[in-house]
Order: sequence, then structure tokens, then C-alpha cells
Amino acid sequence: MIRDREPARELILALRAAGHKLTLLESGRRLVADIDSLSPDLLLISTITKDLQAPMAVKLLSHEGRPDFPVVLLVPEGLQGSVTQMDLFDGYIQLPCKRADALAKLSAFLG
Repeated sequence: MIRDREPARELILALRAAGHKLTLLESGRRLVADIDSLSPDLLLISTITKDLQAPMAVKLLSHEGRPDFPVVLLVPEGLQGSVTQMDLFDGYIQLPCKRADALAKLSAFLG
């Protein structure tokens, strides 16, 4: 789920080039409502969302326990020190990022 796609552009291009199927959503509420039909292998969620902050969206997804897929937070430049509740996420990627760095980090989550 990526609200501001410009800082994440390289990441999106890298994932598509590597053959990953992406579903881009701008609404945390839509993510929560549609998560069962999406059945992701990995969730990339931005700190900046249209209607829910990332920690709240993840809490709503995991009301019955942690999601059964890795949850990685996308942190725009300048916000890295302001993110709270990092224990809700399996990791984070600082944006902007180089393609190779992002793919290496994400491959660790995908196994």
C-alpha cells in the first residue's frame, strides 16, 4: 500500500522488473476490508496513507494476532525518527532506495 508513489518509484519498478505482482492501494480502510481477497505474500505499507496511519492499519489487520505474512514499513526520507510502534512491523525500508538494496532486503522476508 503506497500513498505517495514518487519516493517509492524505484522500489515499485524493481519489484515489477523482478516479476512480482503488485496491488497498489491508497486507502488503509480498503486494505483492511480487502485483505482476505488479496492474500499477499508480503505487505509493504507506507507511513503516509489516505485515511489510516500504518500502525493502526496493521493493528486492524492483526486483531486476531499477527498477520501470517511479513509487514514491511516504507519510511520516507526525513520521517525515520518519528515512526512509533515499530514492533508491529517485521522491518522497514527507507525511501528513496536503490533497487538492488530494496530487493535484497525484501528477499529476506520472502524466503
